[in-house]
Amino acid sequence: MVYAKLLCRALQPLQAHLNRCDIAGSVAVTGPEDPDARGPFFSGKSGANYEIGGLVFSLDDLEHGILRSSPDDDARSFQTEDPRRSVVIPRETFDPRIHFALNCGARSCPPIKLYTEENLETALALAAQAFCESEVEVNVATKTVTMSKILFWYGKDFGKTEEEVLSKVATFLKNGSDQRTELEELIRTGEVQVKYKDYDWTQNAA
Repeated sequence: MVYAKLLCRALQPLQAHLNRCDIAGSVAVTGPEDPDARGPFFSGKSGANYEIGGLVFSLDDLEHGILRSSPDDDARSFQTEDPRRSVVIPRETFDPRIHFALNCGARSCPPIKLYTEENLETALALAAQAFCESEVEVNVATKTVTMSKILFWYGKDFGKTEEEVLSKVATFLKNGSDQRTELEELIRTGEVQVKYKDYDWTQNAA
């Protein structure tokens, strides 16, 4: 609940606008229909910026600057002197399950859900479980684990090594399930080949 309270407190000045940001940006500025257009759209270079509480944010700013706690090794993070750092979630309380809640409009993104301070812990747990059950494939015979590209791009948010990432993913799966048991067994062998699925950037119109 600590993360939930910090998250909601940080976003309190913004929350009235956040649910409409991506949609409003897509309406006011043509939404990205191909991979080459996604960078300018989410960085705000295409004009999809939002003035909230006197500060200007792009969708990248909201995701990487605030929700991901502005990690040091990410160029999209806020610099030390940036006044928007006042709403950054402290890195020590960052919860990587936020990746299973964010939706950029592509078909391979996690589904859109409603999150509140009261339901955040339960909702994130369910979102993480549902996403990993769907996107993590364990093949014991070939000792291969195939996962979403999200866990490749943001692997450092889940662990320092590939083994740590896999171990973290295992905790998101239902305890006692065949999928979790098989994954944990492969991790114990130390002989796991990790592959990542191609990401479907097709715009999800649903």
